[in-house]
Amino acid sequence: MGVKKMGVKKMGVKKMLKVLIICAGGISRLPNAHAIWEHLVSVSEKLKNRVFIDSSAPHSYHVGRLCHNIIAKTFHKIQSLYRKTLSQLYCDRVCGSMTDYRVITVAEENNIPIQHLRARQISAKDYEEFDLLLAMDQSHMDVLKNMFPENEEKLMLFLPCHEGVNDDVLDPYFGEMEGFCQMFDIIHKASKNLIQELENDL
Repeated sequence: MGVKKMGVKKMGVKKMLKVLIICAGGISRLPNAHAIWEHLVSVSEKLKNRVFIDSSAPHSYHVGRLCHNIIAKTFHKIQSLYRKTLSQLYCDRVCGSMTDYRVITVAEENNIPIQHLRARQISAKDYEEFDLLLAMDQSHMDVLKNMFPENEEKLMLFLPCHEGVNDDVLDPYFGEMEGFCQMFDIIHKASKNLIQELENDL
């Protein structure tokens, strides 16, 4: 299902289209998608001054955490020595639940700026302020439908524009680095497809 079927009308003289991406606590899939969208919009001649991107989480436990990768890289070296996943230890004990270092690492390897992003919790006014709300999986879509039961026309799953895959962006948090690379590729392809629809709808 594309943006046209979701009722997002032609931008016409509208100065700014506002897109909000929603996912869990905001340390894995969410900053990845936010950063990719910001980058793709910034290099689009049609959209770079006409689309505003933000992201939010239904839960508050990671609100205000800033992406940072200096300490994370140190822990990544330790991980290679002890051959076990230390992202949980890094996130929860050292940095207070910051963005998973694997998300930051993959983004930086693909020249996607990400360390400026900060998590925030979704609010009731977001539905009024944003034109399109993209949910990372069905559980987040259900949360949004409960928050905004009277009008769901702005709500959309992130992946239907990415054909041939599950409708949910699967969370690689408890897996290995390969899962984060796959997540990046899926989100990047889905984002390019949806942004192309927006460009064509100008």
